[in-house]
Formats: sequence, C-alpha cells, structure tokens
Amino acid sequence: MIVAGAAALERNLAALARRQPELAGSLRACRDDADHAVPVFSGTRGAEFWAPILDSSTPVLLFAADALLQAPPFDAAGGPSLLVVVERRAERLARALRSVELASWLQSGRLALALAGHELELMEALKPLLAVLLHSAAPTVFVAPGLPEEEAQQYRRWGDEAGRFIEFSREPAFLNIEMYQRFKLVADRIDALAGSGLSILDAGGREWTFSAFLPRHRVAVADLETTGTDVRALPHADASFDVVTGHHLLEHVPAPDRMRVLAELVRVARRRVYITGPFSESGCAAEIDRFVSQLAPDNPYLQEHLRLGLPSLAEIEAWLRARGLSYHVEPITRCNTWLLALALTPLQESRPEVYREVTRYYNRRFQEVDRGEPAYQSLIEIKVS
Repeated sequence: MIVAGAAALERNLAALARRQPELAGSLRACRDDADHAVPVFSGTRGAEFWAPILDSSTPVLLFAADALLQAPPFDAAGGPSLLVVVERRAERLARALRSVELASWLQSGRLALALAGHELELMEALKPLLAVLLHSAAPTVFVAPGLPEEEAQQYRRWGDEAGRFIEFSREPAFLNIEMYQRFKLVADRIDALAGSGLSILDAGGREWTFSAFLPRHRVAVADLETTGTDVRALPHADASFDVVTGHHLLEHVPAPDRMRVLAELVRVARRRVYITGPFSESGCAAEIDRFVSQLAPDNPYLQEHLRLGLPSLAEIEAWLRARGLSYHVEPITRCNTWLLALALTPLQESRPEVYREVTRYYNRRFQEVDRGEPAYQSLIEIKVS
C-alpha cells in the first residue's frame, strides 16, 4: 500500500519514536525536505527484488531506503522476523517514510531503521537489535538496485562487516589473546560503572572490535585513519563522554604529542579514562618489540613502536599527580603470554579453525589469571570524577 504525503510520514515517525526516538527526532528535523522521490526500480523488477526479502526466514539487512519506494504491502503475517533498512542520508530515509506506510511494522518491532554515515555507526545502530540478531541465523543482505556502483559496493562491504560484527558479538572469545586481554578487562570495568547507557569515546580505535564488548553502551571512534579525527585536538566539548578509552594509542603518537593527547582524553571524559599499552619501564616489552620486529619487518604498527619509542609510565603518572587526578595502574598481560599470542598468529591464516579454538579456550579459561609482572601491557584507570 503506497501512501503519499505528510500523513504517512507522521504516522511512521510516531511509530518509529516508540522504539527509536533519537532517530525519529533526526528525521523530523529534515521532514520539510522529504519531497516525493522517484522509485529506483518499478514493476516486475520491484516484485522480483522484494519476493525473497518477504519470504526470508532469517533477519534481513536492506541497504538504501529507496528500495522502500517500491515495496509491496507489508503483511503483518508475512515477511522476515526483522527487517533492518540502512541508509546513509537522512533525507532519503525521510522521503521513504513519507511515501510508504510502514507504521504497523515499525510499531511491531519487525522493522528497524538505521542511519549511518560510515560502517562504525552502523554497528552502533545494530546494537539494540542484537537480542534478535544473536539468536537467529546470519542475516541476509540485500542492496537496492539502481544505485551507483560505488555506493552499492560500499553497502556490500558494510553488509560483510555487519555479519562479522554479529558473529563476533556471539562469541568475542575468538579474538586473539592479547587484544582480548585488554578489551575484556576494560569492558568489565565500564559495565561495573553502569549496566547500560554510557557514552564512550574509543580514541585511536580504528574499528568496531572493542565496541562489540559493550553491547549495552554507545561507542564513538576517534581515529585519524578511519573517522578523520585527530586525537591531539578532539572536536568535542569538555566532559562530552562518560568514558574515554585509548587502547595501545600512545606508543603510536610522537613523543612530543603524548601529553597533549592525554590531556585531550581527560578533557572530554566525565567519569573515567582507561589507557592500555606497553610502557618503557617494562624492559621485556621493548625486548619483545625488537625481537618480533625482525620476524615481521613489514608490520607498520610494530615498526612505530621502535621508531617512536614506548611512552613513559613515570611521565604519565607525574602529569596525573600534578593535576590532582586519582589513578590506578595494573599489569594486564605477562610478557611470556604476549610472545605466545604473537607466535600463534601464523595459525590464523594457515589453520584458522585451530587458531579460533585455541584462542577461545585460552580466553575463557586463563585470561583472568594471567595478569602480572613482568607485563607487556598495563592498564591506567583515571578517575575524572
């Protein structure tokens, strides 16, 4: 049933607001620009596109809201258990809501909308839906036809990443040992602050892996490579986030800029800052870096450890004390475990199933008891308030 005009938009927004109030507010702001749109495909082609979606027995990720403009009637008795429509542009999504009656599906919870400027935002939009997605088969991905090929390819990449995010959320213990050690510990500390609803900035995070450990919280990433954000000058007001994290960040920052970065992390945090990484005071950390760099000379991140040098824990502690900030330092991963984790890495490509099972067994069984000196990486927990 195709319904044109403002009435359909209002019904859809009202239904959306019950389950996704923040998104409904964003779309209301652009409703005046939600003019009628020309369907990107029509007739038989539209019916052929929608048939497998409505017949799907698994959740569906549908990329590009233009596809809704040619949608058949949404039958309350049919269709997938969850249909997630993903769009990059708010005006496109608002136009679709103006043109198509979706209120019953939105109200039932079987339809969810996601507005995402990049794939990291998409993962955050999927978090409230994980209760359904984690207990279903992998979602089926559809991309609306008629899009420019570059945009269609981007959406397909997002679909692949969304599948990985959902799979990883089912079992994060498959992550490699050294990353699991730091992410799990910090995530547990954050959960202890509040069961849900905290805003978190992951500085230098580059990807969604840490965010997957925090399904009940919202995580934004600040990273020069992926989001274009310079952590030396964060574009956020003071105390913008409940928690700020910097996982293995400072050793990739030139030494003269490290205290500037630390000051930025503290400035935008309301409650806690968590910093993990190797420090120069650990002789075995520098020794392992030199040894492994010979085995992996093409690894740019490891080479930065050697070129820039490891940050000084003593310098960081002096900076924190001078500002009257309460903090706590603890070792996370022993050096021998770190070396073992790196030695297992070749299995990730040559025998991936063996690698996954070994890392999962270790992370479930030993990671909590394998913390101490001599440590490769440590955690600094800073109490801002």
